[in-house]
Amino acid sequence: MISAVYVLYIPESESTYHHYQLLLNRRYHENIPSDTSILTNFNKLYHNNTNCPPVLYYHGISYGFIRCDHNIILLGVTPKNINIMSLMIFLGKFYEILVEYLLHDQIKLDRDLIMDNLTLIFELLDECLDFGIVQSTDYKLLHEFIKVDINLPSESTSKSKSKSTHNQADTTDVSDTTDLINSSILRTYSSNINWRPKGIFYGKNEIYIDLIEDLQFEYDLTKGIIKRNEILGTCMVKCYLSGMPVCRIGFNEKYMTSMNGKVKQEEVPKNQLEVDSEEVDAEEMLGDTTEENVATLDASSDITDPTTDPTTTDASSNEEAEAKYKRKIPLGNIQFHQCIELSKLYHENLITFIPPDDQFILMKYSIDLQKQPTKLPLIMITPTFKLINTKLQLMCIVKTNFNRRRHCKNLIIKIPIIKNLFRINNQQLKYKAEIGEVSFKVDSHEIIWKIDTIDGKQTVRMMAEISLQEQITTEQIAHSLQTINRNIPEEQPDNARQELDEFYGVHHNNHNTIEKIQTTSTTNDISITFQIPMLTYSSLKLTYLSVEESQLNYSCFPWVRYITQSQSQQQQQFLQQQQSKQSKHQPQYTTKQCYYRFKLGIKNYVVE
Repeated sequence: MISAVYVLYIPESESTYHHYQLLLNRRYHENIPSDTSILTNFNKLYHNNTNCPPVLYYHGISYGFIRCDHNIILLGVTPKNINIMSLMIFLGKFYEILVEYLLHDQIKLDRDLIMDNLTLIFELLDECLDFGIVQSTDYKLLHEFIKVDINLPSESTSKSKSKSTHNQADTTDVSDTTDLINSSILRTYSSNINWRPKGIFYGKNEIYIDLIEDLQFEYDLTKGIIKRNEILGTCMVKCYLSGMPVCRIGFNEKYMTSMNGKVKQEEVPKNQLEVDSEEVDAEEMLGDTTEENVATLDASSDITDPTTDPTTTDASSNEEAEAKYKRKIPLGNIQFHQCIELSKLYHENLITFIPPDDQFILMKYSIDLQKQPTKLPLIMITPTFKLINTKLQLMCIVKTNFNRRRHCKNLIIKIPIIKNLFRINNQQLKYKAEIGEVSFKVDSHEIIWKIDTIDGKQTVRMMAEISLQEQITTEQIAHSLQTINRNIPEEQPDNARQELDEFYGVHHNNHNTIEKIQTTSTTNDISITFQIPMLTYSSLKLTYLSVEESQLNYSCFPWVRYITQSQSQQQQQFLQQQQSKQSKHQPQYTTKQCYYRFKLGIKNYVVE
């Protein structure tokens, strides 16, 4: 039970006097001291504690806060022993609601924007909290009956009036005017399916499913081993369906969860998705086609379409086969949306759900492929630096290991040149590449090779030459590499604590951008970014899809897309900004910064 909520503005300053500004607050109970004493104590605790955690305790009162962008702090206060994680999750959800309501185009959520929309924020607090108890944090439901006008700067008002061109919905209970409130929202709050209101109708019923896999890959060129190979997958769904449809999705994995062994085969609707006859393609698996691998694949690919009838065998033989079954795709850390019926997932191995309207994230998963040596990397790079007198020659070979029918797009290879070691005479770069363009970036001191499109099972080469001011010896190169490796700490396999510290602002990690720039500029790794459409590195595919609505009984148009990519955090933010212009409420499908890099060593340098 939350006693009070505060929205503060606390700028960062190096002086001994730290001031704060109270933007707004709402008190739900009188079991805490006055607002002045509460904020004064919190300000002292926040600045006096060097390792400031997200939860503070002082004189029997708990302070839970999150630090947002532009020095905005959301603070929740309670004197009782409540579930502190529920308080932190509510503060995070409430900040997302403010972002959805107030952010338009290039407008930032800062102090001035909050002060201009106090009426709207008070309305949101009254609906989200009732006597300090959390009621609802779903933006789509809140947007249906909170119709307060948003005060925006004059420059953005003309831009925000543009209407979206996607498939628009009509509701039976509401006319086209935005001033009226949907009467079905009140019934939606008390129903079991509180994420989808009734009365939705579309002229054309469509469902779009995107299976996006972000890769985290690290390869040591000196030792020739893979240090990290992980997949962060996201299944995003955008649906424009009428009524209350029931969707069923099936993948080419027999056991989606760890509760394997008892999968019931029941009658399900007809598959509306066209699936190729070849369930497992040897080239798509990206591994060695040995006899053992083919045997395990054939033994594990016995359930892809739930409409097929299982073979009748004895119960004892079924139990032995299920006990010996080994997962074809080692899915782990699966996170489902609240609309999924977990009971049917355990028994039928089908993801059954009533989808929310518009776009949402259906599930997230992660796959660790480091223990699978047969899984080849999608893109392999072999660089060689040759020093001849005062010239630095680079020979880079790129090899793709995926299917020939697939195409890699927007491949960018960044090859670092050690800034403290190689002093370039002039910035002229001589190069010759079979495909793509090569350039030299002065500020980051790296060679960038851009390739628009490259096919699978293809090998391309690039040669570049740069003139240096002086000759370099092998001892100087080895000493420089040791210095760089000593300054950069090795990443721990389990960095959950570091991620939590950065998210909640412990040690002020989320605002120390100077150290991040220094560490990224001194790395000696070749980093690449790319995107491969219609391919999943884990070989996870959608093999079954059905949409059933008992009352309307309409036909649906399904669309499925696969994407395998490795993009930096800046590219992800840029793509999300571009997508948000088309669709305002775009959920973020990944929160980690994915990388695909190769670590250079002394063996990559040759001195003649």
